Amino acid sequence: MQRGRDERTGLQILKHVLSTPARQLAENSGEDAGLVIQEMQTHQGSWGYDAAPRKYVDLVEAGMIDPTKVVRLASENAASAAPLSSAQ
Repeated sequence: MQRGRDERTGLQILKHVLSTPARQLAENSGEDAGLVIQEMQTHQGSWGYDAAPRKYVDLVEAGMIDPTKVVRLASENAASAAPLSSAQ
């Protein structure tokens, strides 16, 4: 039973952490962050909020997200963090 509870807690934390940048962007643009997050969650893929024109767009098509760069940065960050996790 504890494992299921731990997994749910972990998923809640992950969901919160992953929504934080969008939430902050919405708040900084004067929008209701809860509504922006809710709208983003109703779509799949790279759908998100563009604060400049205050509209929802496909972030890849709009050129706001570069999947190649995301993968490269994730790999670099994982490689730099690997020594930390093996030191324990």
